[in-house]
Amino acid sequence: MEKLIIITGTPGTGKSTLAKYLGEKAGAEVVGANEIANGYGYVIGKDGYGTSIIDMKKLEKKVNQIAREHSRKKLPLILEGHLLSGIKVDDAIVIVMREHLPTLVKRLEKRRYPFGKIRDNIISEAINLCGSDSRKRYKRVYEVMCGKGSNAEALHIIRYGKGKDKSMDMMPELLKIIKKDSSFLS
Repeated sequence: MEKLIIITGTPGTGKSTLAKYLGEKAGAEVVGANEIANGYGYVIGKDGYGTSIIDMKKLEKKVNQIAREHSRKKLPLILEGHLLSGIKVDDAIVIVMREHLPTLVKRLEKRRYPFGKIRDNIISEAINLCGSDSRKRYKRVYEVMCGKGSNAEALHIIRYGKGKDKSMDMMPELLKIIKKDSSFLS
């Protein structure tokens, strides 16, 4: 069983739900990157949508410290958050949660995200920003599509340290959304 697992992905893809499930199944502590950033005062401002801007160097240093502490205690750790694709955590296996764009739009609308933030997140998901960033930093990166079978697939990955190495193409879905609503281009 893997001892250090990162669950990352675009907001709304099911990271927290998966992390909670895997934590229960693996007997691992689950720690959110946002909670670390907020708890240690790493918020350095707000963007145009009111979203926190994080000091990523400080976050990376603290996350690695937490990971080392768990490793010394021989405790499994699951780190969760979209920010984690932007930092390097030593000896981690990464699961990038993915979601179909129409479903993601509905989830983000339900969270009352402003249109511009929804658009930005949909484009990030379509171009697989979290997956691409993770592949720059980690050797073992696996993408899991949210939905039926995703829990079992992710559990297999953390139990055996391997899974299907795939990258999902969301561009056709983005083109359908743009064709339906051209304001996603502005």
